[in-house]
Amino acid sequence: MHFRYKESGEFNTDFSAYRAIYNCKSFCRSFSKGWKGQLYISGQVDWNQQYETTEKSVEEQTRRALNNLKIVLENAGSSVGQLLHIHVYVHGELGEYMNTIAPIFSEFVGESRPAVTGIGVASLASPGTLVEIEAVTSVK
Repeated sequence: MHFRYKESGEFNTDFSAYRAIYNCKSFCRSFSKGWKGQLYISGQVDWNQQYETTEKSVEEQTRRALNNLKIVLENAGSSVGQLLHIHVYVHGELGEYMNTIAPIFSEFVGESRPAVTGIGVASLASPGTLVEIEAVTSVK
């Protein structure tokens, strides 16, 4: 999949890389065009191509969701360094997992400093899903 922002305000799209993450049928859209080169990336989770979680811990699901986010970013013509805002949704009380996920996010974003909002929620996309990550990024 690649997304290239054209001067006309349109994106060229090819979903092949996104299909490498998920077996896309009807809900494949990982992005929405924003204002002046912003890209809104829908929730990335630890799902395989059958929409099943592969990891059981918040730590490992965070790593897998961030890896999927990185794949989407790169195929959108963006990068981790261009992230503007990240929303992380965690099943349960967020405070119980801050010491676990904060170092993972710090490693992932490196020197860049996007705004990060963490939210504890009662449930996510599937019973086994513990972490979901949305993002806003800039594209050149």
